[in-house]
Parts: sequence; C-alpha cells; structure tokens
Amino acid sequence: MKKIFLHRIPKASSPRPKIGDKKVLFTPRRRRGLMALGLVILVALVLRLDYPGLRSVQRQAVMMLTSREADWTPMLNKWAREGIWQDSFDKQVFQQTYQETMLLPVSGKVHKMYQSEQHPGVDIVTEEGTLVKAALSGEIIPFSNGPSDNAVAVRHSSDRVTIYAGLQNVTVDVGQMVPQGKVLGVAKNMVHFEMRIKNVPTDPLPYLSVSDTL
Repeated sequence: MKKIFLHRIPKASSPRPKIGDKKVLFTPRRRRGLMALGLVILVALVLRLDYPGLRSVQRQAVMMLTSREADWTPMLNKWAREGIWQDSFDKQVFQQTYQETMLLPVSGKVHKMYQSEQHPGVDIVTEEGTLVKAALSGEIIPFSNGPSDNAVAVRHSSDRVTIYAGLQNVTVDVGQMVPQGKVLGVAKNMVHFEMRIKNVPTDPLPYLSVSDTL
C-alpha cells in the first residue's frame, strides 16, 4: 500500500509594507481642501473681532471676498507676517486702548487708500459744500498745504495730529480749541485726510469704525 504524503501548503503571507508603499492620508487634494477650510475659518474669525488694529485687515478681507478677480496672495502674506501670530496687531491694540475712536471727518466714499510715502492719507469723495468736521477734539495749529489749497491741522495730543486738505473754505482759527465733531470748513468735492503720529504719516482708517469706512 502506497503511503500518501500530504504537504502543507504554506499560507500566502502579505508582503511587508515598504516605505514607499505606505498609504497616503493627506493627498494633495485633501491638503488643498483642509487649507481652504482653514482659510474660511480664519477669515470668519478675523471679521468677527472688534480690535482697532484689525480694522484695516477686515476691510481688505471684505474687498477680497466681494471681488471675483481678487488675488489673495499679497493679503495672506501680510497676515502671516503681521497678524496671524498676534505680533504687530496686538502691539497696535494695546497702544490704542487709551485712544477714543475717531469720527469720519466728512460723509462720502473713500476713493484712494493710504499708501505710505506715495499717498500719506486717504481721499474721500463727497458732495461740494459738505461740512468737514474734526475727527477728534484738539487745537488748531498752523499748517500750510500751498497757496491754492485750504487746509486745517488739529493737534489732539503731544504726538498725534490730523490734517484736512482740499477745503473750499475754513471756519476755524489757529489756536482755537475744537471738540470732536466741530465743523472745520466746507468741502469741495474731495477731502484729503491724514493722520500723523510723532510726525510720521499713519493710516487713519484703522482708527475709524469699520462701519464708517466700508
């Protein structure tokens, strides 16, 4: 009688995973989706905050969200540099806690934004004859913006001055103390508004309420 030998067939073992064969959890598409979600959450948080130092960024965010052709890259770079990690924004907020909110000096629409040395203020388009008012209380000080342009400068503290140029006529005198909202003169059709802190031009819009400038 022949003996039958049964050979045990070894079970197929699964191959050891190689480093290059690991399952990728975060595909490029998933990474892009997570980045987009994070961006939406970030923008929503920024728009909800009520810090004076964030108002400039809030205005930029609103403009970017309402423009189809907006390029987010410059704004995101600026946020990463200055705002995301609570650096210069926090400093600016702490420096402004003692300061009262400025009034928009004239009713109208911001036509040209602050651009540092190229344009050290904002241009506000308005109707001819509109009253121009002091953004804060202070003292009228001497200021010359050329012989053909009526302008007023108001010193609000030892280091802050606001300037109102492009007026049709001026209704205050040098040395006069004016309260916030006091009429300084009458506008033509555009008012150039500047703020200087320690004689350095500074963007005035972050010091105004968001609702006044959007």
